[in-house]
Amino acid sequence: MKADRKADWTPPDAVAVKAQGVNVESGTLDADGIAGKLESLTGRSHQKEIANFCCELAINEMMHSRPDAARPFLAEALAHHRLCVRANMLLGDIEAAGGAVDKAATDTKKKM
Repeated sequence: MKADRKADWTPPDAVAVKAQGVNVESGTLDADGIAGKLESLTGRSHQKEIANFCCELAINEMMHSRPDAARPFLAEALAHHRLCVRANMLLGDIEAAGGAVDKAATDTKKKM
C-alpha cells in the first residue's frame, strides 16, 4: 500500500512553495515570514525549528565544499535561536576545516 501512496504523490508546484516563503531555485527562505505564519497558526514560537532548517541549508553548502555560502545560513540560524548548539558547532567545523582550530575552539566555548 505504501508504494501506491508514493506513486500518487507529486512534488509541490514551485509557485506554491515560493508562496510559502521558500525559493527552491536559489535555496533561500523567508524564515521570518514562515515563523510568523507558524506562530499565528499554532500559538507558539517555532524559532528553534527555523534555526534547524537554516542549519540544514548550511550543511548542504558545506557538503558541496562551500563554507562561505554556509556562513549566512548559520548566522540566520543564530538570529532565530541565539543558543543553537548545532549552528555554533557547524561554525566551529568551518573554522577548524579552514585551519583555525584554536579560533574554532575559543569561539565555540564562548557561545555555549
